[in-house]
Amino acid sequence: MSDPHSGVAPIREEFLAKPEQAEKKRKTKERGQNKKRSKVSVREDNALCPAISVGKECPFQNNCKFGHDVEVYLSQKEPDLGEKCVNFETYGVCPAGYKCRWLSGHVKVNEDGKHELVKKPDSKFGLTMLNAVDKTVQKKLRTKQLDLSKAERMISIVLGEEKPQANNQNTQDSVSSETSGKSDRIPDQAFPDNNDSKNNGKKDEPKPQASETPQKQDEDKGDKKVSMEEIHKQARSDVLLPTLRPQEKRRIDWRGRKILAPLTTVGNPPFRRLCGSLGADTFYTEMAMCHPLMQGHQPEWALVRGINTEREMMPSGRKGILGIQLACSKLWQGVKTAQVISENCDGVDFLDLNCGCPIDLVFRQGAGSSLLESPSRLIRNLQGIDAISGTIPTTVKLRTGNREDHPVVNRLLSRIHQETNTSAAVLHGRSRQQRYSKLANWEYVKDCASNVRGLNEGIDDLPEGSLRTQPMAFIGNGDCYSWEDWYEGMDTGVDTIMVARGALVKPWIFEEIDARQYIDKSSTQRLEILQEYCNNGLQYWGSDAQGINTTRRFFLEFMSFFHRYTPIALYEVARPRLNQRPPLYNARDEMEGMLASTNVNDWVKLSERFLGPTPSKFNFTPKHKSNSVEEAEG
Repeated sequence: MSDPHSGVAPIREEFLAKPEQAEKKRKTKERGQNKKRSKVSVREDNALCPAISVGKECPFQNNCKFGHDVEVYLSQKEPDLGEKCVNFETYGVCPAGYKCRWLSGHVKVNEDGKHELVKKPDSKFGLTMLNAVDKTVQKKLRTKQLDLSKAERMISIVLGEEKPQANNQNTQDSVSSETSGKSDRIPDQAFPDNNDSKNNGKKDEPKPQASETPQKQDEDKGDKKVSMEEIHKQARSDVLLPTLRPQEKRRIDWRGRKILAPLTTVGNPPFRRLCGSLGADTFYTEMAMCHPLMQGHQPEWALVRGINTEREMMPSGRKGILGIQLACSKLWQGVKTAQVISENCDGVDFLDLNCGCPIDLVFRQGAGSSLLESPSRLIRNLQGIDAISGTIPTTVKLRTGNREDHPVVNRLLSRIHQETNTSAAVLHGRSRQQRYSKLANWEYVKDCASNVRGLNEGIDDLPEGSLRTQPMAFIGNGDCYSWEDWYEGMDTGVDTIMVARGALVKPWIFEEIDARQYIDKSSTQRLEILQEYCNNGLQYWGSDAQGINTTRRFFLEFMSFFHRYTPIALYEVARPRLNQRPPLYNARDEMEGMLASTNVNDWVKLSERFLGPTPSKFNFTPKHKSNSVEEAEG
């Protein structure tokens, strides 16, 4: 039996390539990412006005910078890629209009020789964009004209600079007037008079002046020695916040949900939609940084978008839910972003604070896993985001710690449970220092699950006025690549498991979980999955030249993981591990070999099967160096 820690997949001997073949194809592996990749944007030289392209009048008329002559545009347009447009075939209308590269499927030529778009009767494009923040809001963020006084007041409360008062009518009126749009009004009962409960009937002691020395402060206290435990208690973010009543904060039943993890670059709506069709029912957007969001940075706001199919009924029989993952280093970033999202986004089921991202750039800014080293700052961020977001629940994603030999999350989970109303906590069983060659530490995940379970059992004993109004779900994450990994992980006591890289390599893992068996997709079936991904991309990004280019680029990013799948029939032992890479093997057919190729040029050829020939200016370098360092050009 193969050692799961060896990193080498146990391939049956009859499929192993001959030594001379392996030596010929062997090349040096590189680690990390290609951070300076060149991205060439492929655009049309004779671009047609977006309004004219769909048969509408242009609001800019003569001031428009795009062309308005449809016949001239069509005479210069590149030949169609085919006759069947996926958008027209699915919905009866194509939003790309005359720009569509499959235009012949939904256009007719009138008697006067002019072209006219065709659409089916009562047709309506069925894909709706969610969380598309209006450009006027983004402009107000850039120019600092958006009213964020509600968030500023919440920040003051979290920091202890202001206390919520129930008897202050002006305070209540200001909160209710500031809450507008799609946000939920914070009720009057949310502002308790907490002076007595906070000080147990005692008068407030005067705060020491900044000019006083520590020695002087100790003398005023009668030279009392303060224990480390007392200092730790004083450092806690133990504040009373204006929160909703328990029945008004939306609840999510996390038990058994099939969660697709937030995946940078590759976790886009087309991929999430693909996984939804294969059994996933809970989705995260890609991680968005709060600071660029508050600067009105349009590409960052594009990351929080979703599509209506993510919140519809899924094959699993459960309604899909979509969460937005945020990363912030400072309290004001998270609270203000949460206010903007709660007031302007119409398709968010929960907000997630990323406290596990290991990327150096994020870590140096004090965000991601850096928050694990500042527990009080982490707690305050969760408190502020949860209090400002109305009925939207809050979750947090963690990892064991930053150093491999120094896990900190088990203690931190106790504070999160006691001092916040977080709906769920996700734990990736790895430290920041640990890389993916080693397996995740599920024994530590099990210990944390036991801790959270005990805390939930004592929830009825929490003091009145506590922020905790519901049990906190605990979700495990790390190395889930098969149905056996899933059910073994569930045995640790977690509420459910989040699937990350396993879904990129094998998107049908959710089908395996339902079937409780391995499903060995043939090369033809895997091609159908790639076709579905491309169709999703054309419906989301568009079937014009720019949409095809974007779809192709993300298709190739997806292939950098998808090609790693090794058919289960080739294994000596039917228990593949995510950390195992197969030696060079002989595929069972030509297409299977192409799907397993590490050469980017083969991935480009696969994309041409679905998206047509690559433009002359197109080039692609994979993000991860471990796949292939060769640059592919069309």
